[in-house]
Amino acid sequence: MKENVKIKSLKVSVIMSVHNGEKYLRKAIESILNQTFRDFEFIIVNDGSIDKTEDILDDYAKQDSRIKIIKNRNNIGLTKSLNKAIQKAKVNILPEWMPMIFLCQKDWKNKLNSWKRISKLGY
Repeated sequence: MKENVKIKSLKVSVIMSVHNGEKYLRKAIESILNQTFRDFEFIIVNDGSIDKTEDILDDYAKQDSRIKIIKNRNNIGLTKSLNKAIQKAKVNILPEWMPMIFLCQKDWKNKLNSWKRISKLGY
């Protein structure tokens, strides 16, 4: 099923970088796509991979319009790759501690709601 989400409805940008990750890449992508919260863009940086990472990413991007791929010709490292993803984000990136909370949760919809409440308090 092709997932189409209008940019206006986006509430979150999820970013990820991968280098030669073909072994676990599908599982990582599916863990994000299978969340009940749907209003997000998913920016994935292929950081100079030489395995089948590019093919896997291209397949997912064709199936789901929320997925945007950035391709680095060479491996530039995690920090620079994530910075590239942040520059391409169409919506606000969550504070740096939020992705860790999200990725540790089976379903992060409730965590996003908690973050919204915290944000209103000025933290």
